Amino acid sequence: MCFLMRIELRSAALFSFLLFLLAACNGDDSPQVLCDDPAALNYAPDAVGNRDCNYPSRVVPVETVAILDGALNEISGLEIFQDFLVGHNDRGNAPDLFFINPNTGEPEHLISVTNVENRDWEDLAANVTYLFIGDFGNNDGIRTDLGIHRVPKNDLYPGISGEVHADATIAFRYPEQTVFGGENHDFDCEASFWYNGYLYLFTKHNSNRRTNMYRIPDTPGTVHDAELLGGFEVGGRITGADISADGAVVALAGNRRSGNCFVWKLSNFPSGAFLEGDKEQLVMGPFAQFGQVESVKITPDGGVFVASEAAEEFGLSPKLYFISEF
Repeated sequence: MCFLMRIELRSAALFSFLLFLLAACNGDDSPQVLCDDPAALNYAPDAVGNRDCNYPSRVVPVETVAILDGALNEISGLEIFQDFLVGHNDRGNAPDLFFINPNTGEPEHLISVTNVENRDWEDLAANVTYLFIGDFGNNDGIRTDLGIHRVPKNDLYPGISGEVHADATIAFRYPEQTVFGGENHDFDCEASFWYNGYLYLFTKHNSNRRTNMYRIPDTPGTVHDAELLGGFEVGGRITGADISADGAVVALAGNRRSGNCFVWKLSNFPSGAFLEGDKEQLVMGPFAQFGQVESVKITPDGGVFVASEAAEEFGLSPKLYFISEF
């Protein structure tokens, strides 16, 4: 009897110890599912953070508008100006703006921005008065000269190739970046748009598959501290952004080299609170088919143009795509 009691006591003690370990690993301060975003399919009201959120997604038909001219092998920005799409290449290329026929993909005219350098141009934004050129590519995480060049629209003459000057550069920094350099940093940016006096920036991360949203005033002067407003799991790298003319819908383009190219649709948000509404991922298809998606532009009728740069390892030329079911 005593022998049996000792076995029972030891078993009870072992069971209690295992329960203690389980409680320690799954304490109230570390919920199993981190998804506090009501827009997610796995929203958990008691969660803190959105690391594990799963969002609605759908595969969309994609029209190939054109194979782009070789002069746009590294296209990395799109805007609409009058009857043209405006695009540019990224780092290592000339500071040129290409005026592209949206029906054929042909660059019909070129305007050089002669007083600034293309350190790493990554996206275009616009308001009524200005075109904003985002020179904020930061793959290596070492740049201390991040900026956005401002070009007056009145100085652009589509139909005539020529030259133009940027009238100012809006300089900024990330207050959270205290270490410069290294592979796993989250301070690269390839996506921006303008809204209501601010330029909104969406980061491309090396350490995870998130994006963070920052904003800076659209005025030059001192170096602005970019204001961190939030972030979410996007499943890849965000490489382009745009907002509809009425400010009601945001598009974020991106890709994952071992997976798909995609466009996120953000909608039904309070004015300016772009991460607080519905989120849906529109899947274009495999990277090996669509290439390195780099830019996106919402059209007045609610579709989106998407441009990809050349991906030589996959034998892909730069292309212009269109998604009507956005």
